[in-house]
Amino acid sequence: MAKVYVYGWLFAVCVVLFIMFLMFYRQDIDGITKEAVARKDPGFCEGIQLPMRIGCYKEVAKATADPKICLLIMDRGYQYSCIESTLRVVKDENFCYSLEDPEFRDLCLLQMVSRFGHLRLCGDVADGRSRDNCIRAVAEGRNELELCANVSGMGAREECIGTIASRGGDVSVCDRVSDNIVRYECYGSVAVNLGDSTLCLRIPVNVTSRFQYWYPARYNCLSGVASKTRSLEVCELLGNVTVNIPMEGGGYAASLPRETCIAGVGVVGMDEGICRNITPGGTRDGCYYGIAQKSPQKSGLCLKIEGDSERDYCLLVAGIQYRDPNLCGQIANATEKEICRNGIK
Repeated sequence: MAKVYVYGWLFAVCVVLFIMFLMFYRQDIDGITKEAVARKDPGFCEGIQLPMRIGCYKEVAKATADPKICLLIMDRGYQYSCIESTLRVVKDENFCYSLEDPEFRDLCLLQMVSRFGHLRLCGDVADGRSRDNCIRAVAEGRNELELCANVSGMGAREECIGTIASRGGDVSVCDRVSDNIVRYECYGSVAVNLGDSTLCLRIPVNVTSRFQYWYPARYNCLSGVASKTRSLEVCELLGNVTVNIPMEGGGYAASLPRETCIAGVGVVGMDEGICRNITPGGTRDGCYYGIAQKSPQKSGLCLKIEGDSERDYCLLVAGIQYRDPNLCGQIANATEKEICRNGIK
């Protein structure tokens, strides 16, 4: 018993000494780093063992606005991170040309362009794709369509044109894009901006969205215009077609784009009466859910949701969002009810 006591006492002493060592070591690191920063001399960082020395170099680099100090870091990943953070405080955009590594020089030029917006810097980016992205960023940032002509890659150039054209109301600009998908997306964006459903009809019904490969782009366009204008009449243009949406676990679920469109109008207009006119099921439940999450006065609509798990989820989200214990109390699932109550404590 005495041996156990002695060993336990020795272990406790060792733990205390180790903690004290870490505290003093941390203070020593902080002290050296502060000294290095104050003197703007990365040489002081040599007094710190790796890998903690990396943080010291990074602080001195930022304090001196000199990314070259980052090159003292041997690990390339940490070098990259150090240079990226230091460039945020560099004021001389021409500094990039002093970097010998082409990858770091490109990184530097892209950072300077994002800060100062000077197109001429993009021309000196060595990597072709990065150079195109640089020009696109300036063109789209300034909303200057003519700058897209400087993008060498056809795909990137047309996306540049499509992005800028979609922000305005001149659909003729979309016609300059030869890539069908990008042009149709441009039509859709201009249609929504103008609230003009006739432009959606320029999109062939068999063309699907790039981001929802199962869903016709025309339907997305009409739904967007309907929500923008709060027009149920636009939703009627979708007719009674059915779209099969792939499910996560396999198989498909039938969706009626017209009713999805109507639900969108209901949510935007906060009109629960519109939800009532939708066929019972997931789309109508989604309509009630959307309105319930937009206003605490409408949170009671969660109770109109027919699906048990969907109703509980609506009450859970609304309960935490509005910090309302009464909503939590109406959740049927005990686990989710507890999560809701803990979420508003």
